[in-house]
Amino acid sequence: MQTDYRHSFPAGSPGLPYDSSASVINSRAAQGDDIGFGVAVLNGSVPGETVALSGGGTFAGITVNTWIKELDRDGTTVKNRDKDTLAVMSFGRIWAKLSDTVATPPAYGAAVHRMSDGTFAVSGGVAGPNARFIPRPGEADDGVCPIELR
Repeated sequence: MQTDYRHSFPAGSPGLPYDSSASVINSRAAQGDDIGFGVAVLNGSVPGETVALSGGGTFAGITVNTWIKELDRDGTTVKNRDKDTLAVMSFGRIWAKLSDTVATPPAYGAAVHRMSDGTFAVSGGVAGPNARFIPRPGEADDGVCPIELR
């Protein structure tokens, strides 16, 4: 039985813009299924048009939740499917999904490493993109943390 009704995404959800500072958000076609929000995507087979979670492409940005997706009964965002249009932030501040390997919250200014599943950590994976973690005290909880893409 459902006892909780959610009508909006909680603050600090993966893929939501962190604040109203300047940002660059581009539309790209998903190449592959199950691309979530707040994760790193790489340029796909057609750079500048498609993005994918894996492959040999260069870093394209972080997927943005543009409120066009809904929550399921458990409060989980419905994931994107192949060829869906995605918003991808390449510059700005965004709530990003942390890797399961992150045991302690990243410190402000810590370097960002991209993991193979699109999540982020302070070490391991691939160093870069040109980004840093920017959490205030208590903000890097529940598997999300704000990142500034520069």
